[in-house]
Amino acid sequence: VRQHAQNSTSSLDFREVAPSTATPDMFNADPDSSLSGGLSIGVPGELRGLALAHSKWGVLSWEEIVMPVAKLAKDGFNVSSNLHDAISETITPDQTDLVALFYRDGSPLSTGDLLQRPDYGAVLETIATEGAEAFYSGEIATSIVETIKAQNGILTEKDLVNYTVLEKAPLVSTFANQTIEVPPSPSGGPILLLLLNLVEAFGPLSPSNATENIYYHRLIEAISFAYAQKSLQGDPDPQFGTNVLANDQRLINKTFAQQLREQVQDDATLTADKYGTLSTPRGE
Repeated sequence: VRQHAQNSTSSLDFREVAPSTATPDMFNADPDSSLSGGLSIGVPGELRGLALAHSKWGVLSWEEIVMPVAKLAKDGFNVSSNLHDAISETITPDQTDLVALFYRDGSPLSTGDLLQRPDYGAVLETIATEGAEAFYSGEIATSIVETIKAQNGILTEKDLVNYTVLEKAPLVSTFANQTIEVPPSPSGGPILLLLLNLVEAFGPLSPSNATENIYYHRLIEAISFAYAQKSLQGDPDPQFGTNVLANDQRLINKTFAQQLREQVQDDATLTADKYGTLSTPRGE
């Protein structure tokens, strides 16, 4: 969030975190359990993060913001073609709780059908009138934990109570003579700055620099090189003993971008394994 009057920028990290009893090997026996089911569910942070952002910079009241969403959930809305496709592709008949919401007469809701979620609306009404903390303790929190535990999850009410939003300094770089500020890891901010640095290293689209075909080839290669570096990202919490913060600085290093740029060939692409071979700037 940029506050021009104060010439300051803030970054709020309210991504989900692992439950307190999570272990590094908890998905070894069943890797698919990291993707679906109770064990895959982390401690949600979005609502507490939005509440903190609202307390710092909000203009409307919290209830003015949340209550219309509660009303929409209760009154319902017509299913779009995209939503119909998403329901059809992701919700299977054995997911009985979701089927009860998103199926009708044994089939996914069709485009144009009215989708109403009264229970969700009631929860949002409580959050609108009592604040975000109604989600993290009390009846709603208890219901969340019981539902997740019934699906072999390990989230606890203590995990919800203890969730903390982190306020962080942004990463700062430049592009096209403009200052760019982005959130640090675990967001995609460092990857975006690396990508911009790569594009800058290629130079502009012009007759003297690159044809349109070559320019877009370079752009695609830049995206490939940038996203190959995502394996360097992770949770910067010191308890995990990672070098995430140091890696952020390496990723936004313009010298690093230039070294990656030197690997781009205007007449070829590389094999997938080559895009991530240069993980740190030479000389560091």
